[in-house]
Amino acid sequence: MTRRSAYLTVVLLACSMWSTVPSVGADPVNRGVHFDQIQGFSVSGDVLDVSGWSTTSLDEVTWYLFDLDTQERLVEGGFLDHVLPDGEDRWTWDLGVNVSGVDCTCALHVVAGESVSLIVVYIGSPTSWRPVWNKAPPGFIPMVDGANATLLLDIIFPPGRGAELNAHGLRCPSTANGVCQGEAEPFSVPVVPDGAGYHLDLRWSAWSTNSLWNISSFAVTDTLLASTKTVTMVLLLDDDIPSVTIDAPQVGMKDAMVRVALDAQDVDSGLVEVVSTSVRSPSGAYLEASDISFDGTTVRFVPTTSGVWMVHAEVVDAVGHRNESQAEVSVRNLPPELDLRLDGGRIVSGEQVTLPAASSFELNASQSTDTPSDVHALTFVWWVNEDTRIVDRSYLTQDDFSDSGVHAVRVEVVDGEGASSEVAFSLTIEEPETRSLGEQRWFGSLSLVVSVTVLGLLVVAKRAMEQEEIPTWPGAGVDHDDSGATVDRAEA
Repeated sequence: MTRRSAYLTVVLLACSMWSTVPSVGADPVNRGVHFDQIQGFSVSGDVLDVSGWSTTSLDEVTWYLFDLDTQERLVEGGFLDHVLPDGEDRWTWDLGVNVSGVDCTCALHVVAGESVSLIVVYIGSPTSWRPVWNKAPPGFIPMVDGANATLLLDIIFPPGRGAELNAHGLRCPSTANGVCQGEAEPFSVPVVPDGAGYHLDLRWSAWSTNSLWNISSFAVTDTLLASTKTVTMVLLLDDDIPSVTIDAPQVGMKDAMVRVALDAQDVDSGLVEVVSTSVRSPSGAYLEASDISFDGTTVRFVPTTSGVWMVHAEVVDAVGHRNESQAEVSVRNLPPELDLRLDGGRIVSGEQVTLPAASSFELNASQSTDTPSDVHALTFVWWVNEDTRIVDRSYLTQDDFSDSGVHAVRVEVVDGEGASSEVAFSLTIEEPETRSLGEQRWFGSLSLVVSVTVLGLLVVAKRAMEQEEIPTWPGAGVDHDDSGATVDRAEA
């Protein structure tokens, strides 16, 4: 926003706070009906004669004579007396209106389509005539840095009564919204004709006891002490720059919303506007406007890197004085949160974990988290004992441990700015069940003795069984006596 546009924005805002009497004169860029007569001409007879030209078709025309004091329509009609073509898209016209018995400060309105044109006319007795605002003065009058001001007055005076003019009204110290802060006092300022119109001079010294004045009942009086309609204005004397205070948190967090409060003040007018806000990153680059929100009092943005961020604001007051301020926010980078799991179970630092020999397992850190701008760029580093370092993998398996026994394991997760977290623990992998050489020899000898013993017992048992099963037959090596007794031959 340029200095000029910012100034106009604030002044228009200020002007909207105080009402004025609307102008009665025709639009100076009127593209419709125009009059040959000048504004404020007089009619002393019974007929008001007017004429003019038009660039608007006059097929459908209405007109009415309006009393500016009583707000009454005195005479009206639905057509003009004569309308003649005068070239392409141009017509001349005239109208005569019976005004017998009329004494007024009046305006004749001619309506053709969407075009409404009017002319101020004084009819009848001069005692009923008064000056008329062709264009009311502004509702907001600035005086800047000790300089005097000139107020232009666009007034239509009755014939011969545009000299020895005076402007008068009531004034009181005012708040920014036009409310009096003390008793009103009368004032009077001479009106100066300057050939092209009229103006009055406002002296800084005559108003410098207060920065803001509410001017009420302001009017201009002609030679016969007839006055215009009264208007209300606010006069501002501004010789101070506005201030802007930025209330920013000293510390913010990366990827977290930062809220910065702005307080803009102007001691003279009470009217100040924040015309620009910006946020600069630690690298010197400015955030895009779409990445900053501002609701008039608070700037909001989300920093995506750590370091010092600068918030800047510029303000302008009602007369164009500008000021700026800035504040810094130190943004910190949060370290990632390491989530290490062994087959789904959480592992924490200092833990001692024992696994059976030849088991399959997985150490997985892929569920580790960080702020949004870092979570997709995490680096994992593993240390197994003192001789193994594994990078850029989020997991380890049993294949990464070649030996059984006790292993010192440490895993570290690092974000893009070097912040890190780690877990260190002890992992024991049990050895397989094996015997020593001495134990093997002893068990081998014992097995041999047992085997031989068992085999011998089986042979003896077999022979015993065989002897029990062989029968003894008579005459086969055995003699019998007459009594029937058996006698071993060897003994005989």
